[in-house]
Order: sequence, then structure tokens, then C-alpha cells
Amino acid sequence: MERKSSEEPLTALRHKFAEDLEEILQCKVCFDSLSIPIPLCLQGHHVCRSCQFQMPTCPFCKSDFKGTRNYLAETLIVKFDEIKTSLIENRTSQRTVVSNSTQTDFSPNEPAAAMIVEETNKLSPPVINYKVAPIVGKGKYPCKIGNCKEELVHGRMLPHLRFYHEEELVEEKSTKSSLYENIWQFSYQIPNALDRAIMIPNMGIFFLNVSIDDKGDLCGNLQIVNTRIIAQQFEYSLEVKTGHSSIAYKGQVLGTRISSKNINENSLFISNVYLQPLLKKKKIFNVHLVLNRIFDDFLKKNE
Repeated sequence: MERKSSEEPLTALRHKFAEDLEEILQCKVCFDSLSIPIPLCLQGHHVCRSCQFQMPTCPFCKSDFKGTRNYLAETLIVKFDEIKTSLIENRTSQRTVVSNSTQTDFSPNEPAAAMIVEETNKLSPPVINYKVAPIVGKGKYPCKIGNCKEELVHGRMLPHLRFYHEEELVEEKSTKSSLYENIWQFSYQIPNALDRAIMIPNMGIFFLNVSIDDKGDLCGNLQIVNTRIIAQQFEYSLEVKTGHSSIAYKGQVLGTRISSKNINENSLFISNVYLQPLLKKKKIFNVHLVLNRIFDDFLKKNE
């Protein structure tokens, strides 16, 4: 698919530089942001301190860590906020909210996907504002539309979806509460798939994947483009409904970096044996999604 031309190439380039720098300053093993000191192997590869403790040799070239540090990367980390601000300062006035985060998530004129709530007192319990989205975890996230193999940092996911998966993208303009609800029609075919990317302001980007396999079994789940910890802020219900009959699943939203095994264990699953009586020979049925951001439970888990 041919990419759309950028209306502001210079601003887009500045945005890309900021994202590239942030990606460089991530551990290439766990994709977490680096912190000082930064271990460096004899061949020049750096990892975070936590990963280095678990690895006797460099995971990329198998050379040793001899106590060498990446002082250039450490200097960039100290100066990162200042560098990033200088790169993207010309676009902050275009956004409706201002973020103190070190993660730049969207190009100009796009809704902000994440903000960090300022910590005024480190001894106080965390407070999550209903009007801001969760903090965005570092690293790359897989696209879950069809057979797409792209893995992108959070800030590049929405442009990717707009450019390459426009028909599967649902962009909500605003949300007045912590609740999102939608219904899609799905046809019973073997095999068949319903893939949707859902961008919800103040919540994030979600992937809804519902499929019918070669055996006629149905599986469906919802994943957020974020970390497993952030995913704990959300719960959802997914209901397959036809007429007055329905089968539903309710559970916690998953992160997109979760393993296939964990996805299967935390999804709506309807065997063909039960799906056929539910549909009663009907070929079209509704898939009903209800998504809720649960603040109190999340805070209790992380106190």
C-alpha cells in the first residue's frame, strides 16, 4: 500500500529523530529504558544492568563484560529530555495536552496516546487521572492485524495502522468515561477472522482479534499496545450473541507481547459443538465488546 505524504515533513523528521534516539537508549534484550551505569561488552554492545547480571557473556556477540561502561549513552540519557524537547518543541502547541513523558507517541495533529501524571510527592500513593491515558511502556510491540509482521515502538503504531490497515482501524474521537462499547457483525465461515485496531483517547490502542479456525471453533481476545503491567488497568467482556442466546467471556486485557499460550488461556473460546446450537443455522451474528478501565483494582495491586 502506498504511504500517504506528510503535510509537515520537517516536523515528522524531528519526531522520527526523537523516537530513534529513544529506541537507541533501550536495552536490546528486555526493551526497557537504560539507566546509569550502562554495561558495555568488549565489542561495543550495551544492555541494561539487570540483564547483564543474568548473562555471563554478551547475548549478541558472546564477548565478555569487563566492567566497561557506555559513557556516551549515559551522557545522552542525562540530556535526553533536553534533546527531545529541542526536537519536538515546535509541535507541543499543536497538542491539546502536554506530556512530561520521555515517550513521544504520535506525530503532529494526532491525539496523544499517553501522558505521565506528575509525581508531586514520592511518598504519596499513585493517582491515576481519568482524563489521561496510561503511561506507555518502552520497546517494540507487534501489529496484530492479519498476518502483519511489523513490530514498532508505540509512537509509530498509529501511523502504521492508518497507512496500512485503514479499513481495520477504528478511531474514537473522544471518550467521556472510562467505558468503551462497540458491536460488530461477523459471519460464520470456515475459516474466518475479524481483526480490528481500536484507538481510544485516554485509554490507548487495542487489538480485537476474533477468528473461526478450520475446525469451526471460535476464539476471541482483546490486547493493548502496552506492557502487561499497564494492561492490568483494563478489563473487558466479549460476547457472541444471536437472538436471545449468547456466550460471553470476561477477563483482563492482555498486552500484545504476551505469549501465544497465555493468549489462548485468557480468551473467549467456543467449541464448534456449542457454537452451532448457539447460531441455530444463522450465518451472521454479533460480537459485542465492552471495555472498562479499572483504576481502584489496579492501584490496590500495585500499592
